[in-house]
Amino acid sequence: MSTDFSDLRDAIHRVWPDTALETLSAEEVASIGREHLGIPEHYTAFLRLIGWGSLGPGAFMFYSGPVAAEEVFGPAPALSGVWLVGDDFAGWCLGMDSRAGWSLVGVDDHRHGPLPEASPDIATFVADRLAAEADT
Repeated sequence: MSTDFSDLRDAIHRVWPDTALETLSAEEVASIGREHLGIPEHYTAFLRLIGWGSLGPGAFMFYSGPVAAEEVFGPAPALSGVWLVGDDFAGWCLGMDSRAGWSLVGVDDHRHGPLPEASPDIATFVADRLAAEADT
């Protein structure tokens, strides 16, 4: 996997000039990897090279690290092992299901169970949102 996100970073700032992202240091990313064994490189590389924070004025928010889904949605057996990585400011969260090979999932406040996300990785997820924004 290529970890050169320069084109994606440029596109983010072109489409959402009000983007406010802060990158994590190599040690912060390593700490996430130690705490969450097997977490995908596409996620940690994104945090290190693109960052966390708000894409534009409310398009999407990436967290500075994974958050247990139960912390946001409360206890639910279906959310055990799901780690949230961001949200759309409207109740829908992007997460990764550690029970399913850290695949991307969506979780919302109406259904307390993860649904598969079409994007295979974080960069594709952002690129898809950029394309949707360009179509509007």
